[in-house]
Amino acid sequence: MKNRNKPKRWLPAAALLTLVAVLVLFGGWLSRDAREGLDAGEVVATIDGHPVKYGELRLFMERQRSLVVQQFYTAYGAVDQAGYWYAEYGTERPIDVLLEQALDEALDTKALQVLAQRYGLVEEIDYETFHRQWIEENDRREQAAGTGEVIYGPEQYDEAGYYRYLTDRLVLALQRKLAAEDEEPSAEALANYYLAHRDRFGIRDELTVRMYTCSVPEGAEASVIEAALQRMKDWQEADAATRQRDAEVSQTVRVFDNSTSKQDTGWDYGLYRHASMLQPGEWSEAFYHNGFIYVLEGLERKPGGYLPLEDVLPLVKQQYAKERYAEAVRQYRKQANIVIEERLAERMRYE
Repeated sequence: MKNRNKPKRWLPAAALLTLVAVLVLFGGWLSRDAREGLDAGEVVATIDGHPVKYGELRLFMERQRSLVVQQFYTAYGAVDQAGYWYAEYGTERPIDVLLEQALDEALDTKALQVLAQRYGLVEEIDYETFHRQWIEENDRREQAAGTGEVIYGPEQYDEAGYYRYLTDRLVLALQRKLAAEDEEPSAEALANYYLAHRDRFGIRDELTVRMYTCSVPEGAEASVIEAALQRMKDWQEADAATRQRDAEVSQTVRVFDNSTSKQDTGWDYGLYRHASMLQPGEWSEAFYHNGFIYVLEGLERKPGGYLPLEDVLPLVKQQYAKERYAEAVRQYRKQANIVIEERLAERMRYE
């Protein structure tokens, strides 16, 4: 039985502040786990006995989330709203596709970590070690900022950002390790690689389109988005004079070329994908992308070309090394013993 008359013991101020900081740091993590039904440290899969924890999988689910939403919108017109992830569209559910894609990426990354560990490039590859390193790195950055020390990168990493940072470093280290163990590729091997993958060393077509847009309220329900899509379809079918008078539809000219390739394959991929299919004078169908309804009109298309091997030889060597690394990961995954926990979707409460 507790002694209710025992004198109170107060924490020193510094210790109390540390405790508060820890609670703030972990509070969101723990409450998130409680909401979602799985603990961050719970094993969701193993590869040759090396565990993938839910905390890791959750990072990849967040990376894949917008892609899955786009897939289901394109295929079924489905919009992320209450009950969305567990609803059936056709013969599939968004949660199942999300888990499949996130698990595939998580297992690829764990395979990388296992290989890096075997080559002596890293000691610990468990999620708990990563999580501790993340907290320690942010503590170090906070202390450095307080003393005026120069900090490279963000002042504080979020969990996903630090995981990506460590993974990118490990990829480069393993690529260098494998390249060092291989013989230097011959000129013939590099030339053959260049010819087989010449599209990677090309100059993209330069596309110029006119974008017609109307906005959709943030968090709009599916019916609102469908109505906005229909409105743009009606606008597109109207005569030029009627379209010109419509003040709610704005227009701007956009160029897609090599200088925009990074954003075109990222945030703006939906726009680039539709623009890349247009010839001058052709129109896209109305489509939804990041809070707007778009219709694109092709204005100009300048053909790209290919850079000669001598101009891209360093890049060819780099890509050749990446292929060696990717093949090593593929082969390891192919022969590894992979176990995935059953009924993950039903054990989660994903929103």
